[in-house]
Amino acid sequence: FGMGSIALTESHERDLQREALEIGGKPQKIEVRGHTTGAPLPSDSPFADHWELAFRRAQVVARFLIDDLGIKPERIRISVAGPHEPFTVEPDAKQQELNARVEVYMLDEVSQDLSGTEGEREKRFVDEP
Repeated sequence: FGMGSIALTESHERDLQREALEIGGKPQKIEVRGHTTGAPLPSDSPFADHWELAFRRAQVVARFLIDDLGIKPERIRISVAGPHEPFTVEPDAKQQELNARVEVYMLDEVSQDLSGTEGEREKRFVDEP
């Protein structure tokens, strides 16, 4: 992402389309995790802080996965690290740009396993005699 931006580029969209080939049609939960650089936000930033910027980035990616790539919304989990899990700690400004990212993970959890109460979930997995 560009500095302070939440806009997906064509390159981002192509990367997500490739990713969707791996994660689409499966039952596992997908975590979409937003990150930012540690650089101060500009005074005219529409975002209150790095947490909001990271959340909005993750939200944009999740929306693209759902609306454009057909991933079921119940599979998506958004999380936010903001500036606290940098990809690189190199002080070079070009390297720091790598920290402004969203990561997409397929988790071991199955989305159906997380819906309903424990009792409701157990009923779904009882073998019929």
